[in-house]
Amino acid sequence: MIVNVARTEIIEEAALFRGLSTRKIYAALDAWYQYPSTIHQQRPGSIFDFRNLPNVLSTPHLSAWTSKMIERRM
Repeated sequence: MIVNVARTEIIEEAALFRGLSTRKIYAALDAWYQYPSTIHQQRPGSIFDFRNLPNVLSTPHLSAWTSKMIERRM
């Protein structure tokens, strides 16, 4: 089982996808390889389709986001 919550590339993206495609390993992914550069840009987290692999649990890396977060940061 691979769990990645780091906001950095710790595993080469293509190698991770190939490994997960064999379905011999599992992964929980909370960090991605591509992030939007503006607030309105929509961009997939990867050029590979991790979300359609049955052995991958993916989340959007929003665990710290709450309704009061912006106010607290100010």
